[in-house]
Amino acid sequence: MRAELLPDALHTEIYSLVSQVALKMHAEEPDNIVVGLEPNFFVTSNPVELMPGSQVLKGRTLFISLSMLHLLSRDELAAVIGHELGHYRGQDTEYSLT
Repeated sequence: MRAELLPDALHTEIYSLVSQVALKMHAEEPDNIVVGLEPNFFVTSNPVELMPGSQVLKGRTLFISLSMLHLLSRDELAAVIGHELGHYRGQDTEYSLT
């Protein structure tokens, strides 16, 4: 996947939003937040290789589409993130590991 890991120290606003949404939903927060140009949002618990031969992320990963961010208000983004975090709460990503 062509994506970039967002370091939490440099991107506190998005990490804060994700944290607030997770708390409100009683859902687990992702271990990693990555961004890319693909026009979608998703979560996974599978290992994620950012680029061939690059870093492999383990744990829960949330993918955020940079190309779609400019179309969404903050509330709409929170709703999309909430939907994705709902997959953690429903253990959908754990099921997909089996």
